Amino acid sequence: MQMDSIQVASRRKGDRIILIANIFQILWIIWTSLRGIAALLYFIREKRFFLGLMIALVVLGAGIFFACIVAMLIRTEGELVKQLADLERSQRHFKTTVEEGVLEPGTWRCTCGRKNQDYVSTCACGKNKREVLLLNSKKE
Repeated sequence: MQMDSIQVASRRKGDRIILIANIFQILWIIWTSLRGIAALLYFIREKRFFLGLMIALVVLGAGIFFACIVAMLIRTEGELVKQLADLERSQRHFKTTVEEGVLEPGTWRCTCGRKNQDYVSTCACGKNKREVLLLNSKKE
């Protein structure tokens, strides 16, 4: 099955969302690292190296944790957009095959147009399944 333009656009949108999540995560980690270094430098200047190191590590750890969580949520949204595009595509394909008259396994179509299950021997219009199947096989 070929991908139509709507699905391609939706998949591209999902890919763009994932790219934005990756960029956000990288920038947030860089920003957090700079904040941690700034805190460390401040406390070194104040002659409190170990306190500065601890605060810098806490800031860095919390920032990386936050960046990973938010980026994971954004990536999940991107994947959902892509999966939704695939689902819509398969739904459209299913609709067109049903409308074209392709029968599901275990069904037969009467000459009146109704679909019946295999265990139904007479259609609601009154025609017998054997007669209809014989008539259909003669047409082919």
